Amino acid sequence: MSVRHIVFFCVIYTFSSLNCYASDVKEDFVSDRDCPFLCTCAEYDVNCTNTNVFPDSIPEETKRFFLINSTIDFVPINAFLDLPKLKEIHFIDSKATKLRACSFAELENMSVISFERTKIEQIEGNAFSNLVNISNIIFSGATIGELFSFSFHNVKYVKRLEFFQATISTVHPLALLTFENIGEIGIMDSTVQRFLKNGFSGFRNVELIYMTNSEITEWQCGSLDTVLKSGIDFDVSLSRFACDCKLAWLWTKHLNSTILENRSNKCTGTDTALPSINVDQICPSEKSRDQGCPPLLPSTPHTCSRNFDSPMNPVEKVTYPNFFSRITTSSTSSVTTVNFKICFIMLLITCYHCLI
Repeated sequence: MSVRHIVFFCVIYTFSSLNCYASDVKEDFVSDRDCPFLCTCAEYDVNCTNTNVFPDSIPEETKRFFLINSTIDFVPINAFLDLPKLKEIHFIDSKATKLRACSFAELENMSVISFERTKIEQIEGNAFSNLVNISNIIFSGATIGELFSFSFHNVKYVKRLEFFQATISTVHPLALLTFENIGEIGIMDSTVQRFLKNGFSGFRNVELIYMTNSEITEWQCGSLDTVLKSGIDFDVSLSRFACDCKLAWLWTKHLNSTILENRSNKCTGTDTALPSINVDQICPSEKSRDQGCPPLLPSTPHTCSRNFDSPMNPVEKVTYPNFFSRITTSSTSSVTTVNFKICFIMLLITCYHCLI
């Protein structure tokens, strides 16, 4: 056997016995070492359950993130920004006081963001911002306090935004602003207490907006203008409305709308279909019919960027206790370097003995 063959077999034997090559290969799944405090990790999933703090650092290998049966004060700004492999975010049976500005901004590779039976007190402006190519944003069984102006801003190429069995207290003006190239926006089996003027605004190339089997307590005028002018297919059926002076605009501004033409839409608490209602019945005083059309007050858009934070309400990062500290990237790199040097020295010694 030649010297070349001997050296080759020595190299194979040394690396296989010491497993040197494995120490320098980065794991492509979430390891226990990198799993956030008070969370569990399995393969590409990070599952945070029964916690009252949002994880300070989510591993970049994460593909699915779950927050289950937890109560947190807020979702931090840019919480998911530097996670290129992340595909799904699920909040289940939890409570979040605030979805802050930029919490779900600029996520380019997402498939699903869902809130199931989750209570959210406030969705701030730009909480969902500059989202592209997301399949579904779903609020299922969720309770939402206030959907502030610019909550959904510049959202593009989304297949579906859906509120299913949701309860929403207030949709502020321009909350649903600048949706472009959207498959469908749906409100199903839900309750909206106050849908303020221009809640829908600036839609472009939206295929379908539907509202079925839902209840609207107050729906101010101006919310349909953008939808009707753009020619979007807007289907409202099996829904109930508070038939009072605040809704009189529907008979005066949009007399031929599909909402009034569909006999399955009725006044709350009665079996009276909207097409059989006369504007004089719900608001006898003609002078009072404009009270459902208040002026649109200015609303300052939020700025969303990687460095954005509110100076009046800064984000306070949760610091892990020292006894839960983990190996940092730099220390891990140092250990890997030392291991490689030891392996290399052992390789040289082994090859030397093979040759002699």
